[in-house]
Amino acid sequence: MISTTVPPTTLDISGLATSADLATVDANVDAIKAVTDTLGPVTSQCVTYTTAATHTWTVPDNVTLCWISAVASGGGGGEGSGGHTESGGGGGGSGSAIIRWPYKVTPGGSVSVVIGVAGAGGTAGTGGTGGNLTIDSAITLYGGVGGDGGGASTGAGGSGGAAGNGRDTTASAFYHPGASGGVGDDANASTDGADVFVYRGGTGGATGGGGGGAASMFGAGGNGGTTATVGSAATGYGSGGGGGGDTGANGGSGTVGFCMIEWVG
Repeated sequence: MISTTVPPTTLDISGLATSADLATVDANVDAIKAVTDTLGPVTSQCVTYTTAATHTWTVPDNVTLCWISAVASGGGGGEGSGGHTESGGGGGGSGSAIIRWPYKVTPGGSVSVVIGVAGAGGTAGTGGTGGNLTIDSAITLYGGVGGDGGGASTGAGGSGGAAGNGRDTTASAFYHPGASGGVGDDANASTDGADVFVYRGGTGGATGGGGGGAASMFGAGGNGGTTATVGSAATGYGSGGGGGGDTGANGGSGTVGFCMIEWVG
């Protein structure tokens, strides 16, 4: 049905904003804009440290919170045993890690980040253990343990480096404990290093081969060597090196840790 009601020729605008009210709103908007114009653009920023050393980040003005991602250094692969029929060395373990851990800071203050050295590949037995990573006195991430040296033909191969040991639970909701390297063997039973999310552990070497190095949250493990072949170095950050093959081949080195600090300002 079509309405035949004629709209009123006048509208009641009582109670609506007056011109004075609108002028007040305009003045308030101008005042707010004047303040925000002095603040400048708000952008996400970061700084990254990738060398074994003590690093110091100076907190910018107006910043009270940052987010930290880091991993301790990885362990080196173990050396393969001396005989041709003996076993390869174990793969190195990966360091423990945190992902976007929220950390309160003071404007104008500083944050100290200490990154330990990567574990060296074994040249006379066990590979080197990766160095720890510390952030102020608030948290310690532990380096991956080096793989064992290879054993005699009738013994077990070198065991993989354990995950970053001595877990610190300060940031448990943002924490990954690291992973273990693979086991070297005197036949064809060496094992791969552990995978961690998108990164792959190293492949175990065939026939007297070394175990694969463990992956970390930020890098892939090195492959184990075959007979008389050295283990491969790890890649990325905080991952473990591959174990050396039998006949005394050296293990591969782990990779150094890293730390990234993000903030908005």
